[in-house]
Amino acid sequence: MDNRQQANHSNQPTSHEVRDVPTKPIVFTLIGLGIFLAIVMVVFALWFRAEEARRAALDVTTEQVNQLPENAPRLQSDPAADLEALRAHEREMLTTYGWVDKDAGIGHIPIDRAIDLALEQGYPVRKGQ
Repeated sequence: MDNRQQANHSNQPTSHEVRDVPTKPIVFTLIGLGIFLAIVMVVFALWFRAEEARRAALDVTTEQVNQLPENAPRLQSDPAADLEALRAHEREMLTTYGWVDKDAGIGHIPIDRAIDLALEQGYPVRKGQ
């Protein structure tokens, strides 16, 4: 910088900027954004209302389910309880003695006992190979 430029800088008063930010573009942008958001809200409100009406038309009451034909598929009313009952039955089959077919003499034994018997007796092996 030469001396003349330094002199010009030192002579300028230190104050605020005299030119303001243009407000019209900001105001128009905010108005446009507000209009856009209002349109989106109306569209979603109409869409949700239509979806609610569609779902209400598809709802089936308990009475209607009970009136289904005999061969119609049935949905589980309590899947968690059904799964727990299945697991309890399987646990019982794996840990107790009982009959599968008493007339044919077929029974079941606990899995731990079956493993012990299999280890004592060994597994059958093919001969000739």
